[in-house]
Amino acid sequence: MFKEETKLDAKRKLIKAKRKGPLHLEIDKESVSNSSKSLSDSILNSSQLNFKQTALIKESHNNSIFGISVNDRIRKNKSDPILFVSVGGQNVTFYECLLDTPINNIKFLHAYKDSDPNEEFYCCAWSYYVPFQNRNENYRDGMFESYLESCTVGQQIVACAGKKGIIRIISPNMSGVIFNLGGHGQSINEIIFHPLYPDLLFSFSKDYTIRLWNVWNSVLVCIFGGSEGHRSEILHGDVDMAGRFLLSCGMDHTIKIWKLDDSRLMNSIAKSRKYLHHENEMVFDTFLQHFPDFSSNKIHGNYIDCGRWFGGLVFSKSCEGYLVLWKPGSLNSSLLPTFKIGQDVKPSILHQFELDDCDIWYVRFDIDVKRGLLALGNRLGHIYVWNLRDRKITEGNSIFDLKPQKFMINSKNGLPVTIRQTRFTDDAKILLCACDGGLIARFDRT
Repeated sequence: MFKEETKLDAKRKLIKAKRKGPLHLEIDKESVSNSSKSLSDSILNSSQLNFKQTALIKESHNNSIFGISVNDRIRKNKSDPILFVSVGGQNVTFYECLLDTPINNIKFLHAYKDSDPNEEFYCCAWSYYVPFQNRNENYRDGMFESYLESCTVGQQIVACAGKKGIIRIISPNMSGVIFNLGGHGQSINEIIFHPLYPDLLFSFSKDYTIRLWNVWNSVLVCIFGGSEGHRSEILHGDVDMAGRFLLSCGMDHTIKIWKLDDSRLMNSIAKSRKYLHHENEMVFDTFLQHFPDFSSNKIHGNYIDCGRWFGGLVFSKSCEGYLVLWKPGSLNSSLLPTFKIGQDVKPSILHQFELDDCDIWYVRFDIDVKRGLLALGNRLGHIYVWNLRDRKITEGNSIFDLKPQKFMINSKNGLPVTIRQTRFTDDAKILLCACDGGLIARFDRT
């Protein structure tokens, strides 16, 4: 996402960071045995991760593909198609991953191109339709009335956003935008749906805020930011599988964690599901959350462009050449420590995974929590895959001794290609890589 107005600034900051060297992290060795057990609850049958490249496609726009998303949450049966969407430039493109097909196993379905030539999409996410719990039978809203009338429960939607700061909600069935969500003052770098509630969407923006939306009535439920929020562009975020904690990270070298089970926030979410625009003269009372429950700038010394939950632990990366595994607060605490204004809450650093040629920002990794697989690409087209539940851990070895499987994208011209994002399918048998130059690579686990 090297936007023209920030390209020079980003380069200067990166050079400055390299001169200073990476942030020194104190690794807590007391937790080696405990962390090994916590990462080994579910063991794969094989510690070998053999991925083979089975497809490489190139989109005609030749722009960087910054975002890719798979319809994991919508697939209920193995027979359901594996669909994914990519975003690059003005384009949103839908594909199907074909099974039992050795060649041409990525099928183009259809594409949407934004009418604004200045738009550049950075992120996308899948969800599905759920009717309002308290929806009036006579409810009508001209914005997407015809779509709602034809909707069935579980019908898929895709949200995408980018440079213009507008969230487009696209129906794959209708091949077009059904409505928009506007409110951010700057570009949007990431969007994710709540893991438990498909009507709730989080957006992470350059305007220093995270916003929570109810997508089915366009209500802005909550704004995370302000007094103790981020001090620079927010690049990424994640919600844990239980839906209790929101993680955010960005250009201020800081990672913040916000509780989602706050009673005031829960009340705002409940009200949003009852709110109908045509029956309410008053604007919805958006909840403002100024205070995170955890905040630290002790983990990285540069832009933090990706962070993901792994149970009660967190993986995060910056453009410093390593991936960090850490835990908020003390290792002995089972709950998230309470963050107080002016208090320095020290994170517990478990390990640094060294990375080669991963010194640029806006490179995202993916984690399959169920199987303990982590995949990350770099600027030379190499892909690292760690098996965090390797049998070696249960045989007395430390997780710190784990080595990743390493393989490379075989581009048609033989030149290295920067991998911007990796994505596993829900069974982790397929790994997709979104790259610069409009390239998408597929790898199958053998």
